[in-house]
Amino acid sequence: MGLEFEIRDIFKEPLSEGEFKSMHKKSGVSADKFINLKGRKLKELGLKDKISSMSDQEKYELLASDPKLVKRPIIDTDKGFIFGFDKEGIKEILS
Repeated sequence: MGLEFEIRDIFKEPLSEGEFKSMHKKSGVSADKFINLKGRKLKELGLKDKISSMSDQEKYELLASDPKLVKRPIIDTDKGFIFGFDKEGIKEILS
């Protein structure tokens, strides 16, 4: 079984605020799922404790400003989204 896919290097072609908003609406999950909450960059910016009080729009703006803040990979399929490396989730969604 062959799979067609597209790889996008978000460091060379960052996602826009609009793309995050669209993924958020399509996925139905919290916008927090897009954020690498364990990443060094979030801590460096002093934002780890502020994320929960930010609006979704503020989160889209933050994510669009720096790809290091994005939980990767983002896998978008007809069956749904996976944010971050989730071996079991990837197996399930791709089967």
